[in-house]
Amino acid sequence: MELQKGQYHPAGADDLRSPCPVLNSLANHGYIARDGKSITAAELKSAIRYVGLGLDIASVLVSRVFQIHSDDPKHGPPGSSQVGLRDPGQVNRDGIPVLNLDQVGRPHALEHDVSITRQDRALGDCIHLDPDLYKRFLRTAKEGKFHSTVMGRYRKFGKFEHYVACSEVAALRSVFGKGVTKGIPDDYVRAVFGEERLPYDEGWSPRRFKVYFPEALALLLHDPLALAISPHNSLCVSPTEGLFRIPLILAALLSRFTAGAARVTKFRTDNRSPWNFQFMI
Repeated sequence: MELQKGQYHPAGADDLRSPCPVLNSLANHGYIARDGKSITAAELKSAIRYVGLGLDIASVLVSRVFQIHSDDPKHGPPGSSQVGLRDPGQVNRDGIPVLNLDQVGRPHALEHDVSITRQDRALGDCIHLDPDLYKRFLRTAKEGKFHSTVMGRYRKFGKFEHYVACSEVAALRSVFGKGVTKGIPDDYVRAVFGEERLPYDEGWSPRRFKVYFPEALALLLHDPLALAISPHNSLCVSPTEGLFRIPLILAALLSRFTAGAARVTKFRTDNRSPWNFQFMI
């Protein structure tokens, strides 16, 4: 029986998936290709807008990730970018550029270490859910809401990765949050992170008014801890993953606030410290 768009069905053994539970949820509901293969920019933009992001964010995000990836853009193919995800000549039968979900996790692009539910690349599988990390994440729930907390693992997490993670915070809160001060219900988190399923059954519905850059920026600035960074640029903060890595345009806006936020608090950066700070997502 053919699945209808919006109907949930988990990924099969041959389906491609990303490190991003939201992207994977969109595939599991059929808003992008269920097999995670040959996704066009138009399809990805439509899915991102459906889940709640505005045209400005969706357009910038999709245009960046659909660039050709190069570790050295200065000497790479014309128009290539380090945050691009596509391979040269990657198009479908109609000649339209396409992307596979597993490319979201390609090295030296947007995917970074210190994810809350995926292993660091050097330690294991950075694409699929790690049960132990997920269980630890769930234990941080208090009063029915999740507070994003971070293990003090010192990995590859410099300023760029910090900007990416901050952008993830704003996007996830904007799409699934119950308001600036109320955070995200834990049953939403369990659905999205644990089952890679949009939390319709838990009462969620896509926002009527989409999230545009000003609101995303306001959410980031609402909680200074979301922007805090250690003097050694070693802050471990990755409260969300994958899709919601709003690119450098938003990061540039955030950079001016980072220096001041650095004075808010200091964090331990030992190899396996406990969860060492909290702020509501």
